[in-house]
Parts: sequence; C-alpha cells; structure tokens
Amino acid sequence: MKQVESELQNQQWYERVERETVGHAYRPLSHAGQHRQAYCSAWPVAKRTTIEQIIELMRDWDTDRCEMTVTLYTVWNDFILEGRPFSDDTIVDEVWHNWNDTKLRFGKTKWLAVLAEMKKHKILTPTGFGKRSQGGMLSLPGFE
Repeated sequence: MKQVESELQNQQWYERVERETVGHAYRPLSHAGQHRQAYCSAWPVAKRTTIEQIIELMRDWDTDRCEMTVTLYTVWNDFILEGRPFSDDTIVDEVWHNWNDTKLRFGKTKWLAVLAEMKKHKILTPTGFGKRSQGGMLSLPGFE
C-alpha cells in the first residue's frame, strides 16, 4: 500500500489523508482522474471487469465493512494457501488473536455477520490465489 500511495501522490492523482477517527481517506490532487489510462494499461479487460464488479458491490459500504471484508478475505485465503482446515470461527479467531489490535474494535458477532454476507457473493470467496499475506501469523499453528 505504501508503494501504491506513494505513486498516487507522485503522479499528482491522490494523496492519503488521516481521518479524525479511524483510518484514512484520499484527497484528489491536480491530475485526479488521469490514473484511468495507467489503470487500463496495467490490467487486462477480464481483470478490470472483476475489479469493477467488486467496486460496484462495495460502493455504498462504509469503511469498516470494507476493512472487515478485506481482512476476512485475506485470512480465509491464507488458510486455503496453507492447506489448513478452517471454519467461520477459526477465520474470525485468527483475525482476533493474530492480527493487529485495531481489529478488536469489532465484536466477534460482527465479524461472523460480515463473513456470512461475503459467502453470498462468489466474487468475495477466496480461492487460494496469490501469495500468503504478511498479516497475522506468518505460519498458522501446526503448519510450521
């Protein structure tokens, strides 16, 4: 994210600004909107279609729901990548016990509700794509 945010600012597209409460937002700079050409060059049409479907699905969500969805997706995907059995409870327990303390501001019931909503959308169901994240534990217990 730091590299992406740095490039957004270097290109004068957007800059990160801290919110008064939790998290951050992005403020448009002098060349805002001109990122579209670079975006189209970086991603093939099929990938852009998927990205745009996710954006459209999440467009009206608040920041907390987006954060929780991305975190749950990442944890779930890590379990798949490591070939570990998992359940809704083990996914949420990983978030609660092995990620940063800011995740504790949401109760377990809320995490489970967001996970249940994710399962309604195939596009939000991880497949074990990519590399293991650097969040949480770098190896799940018992998989060393």
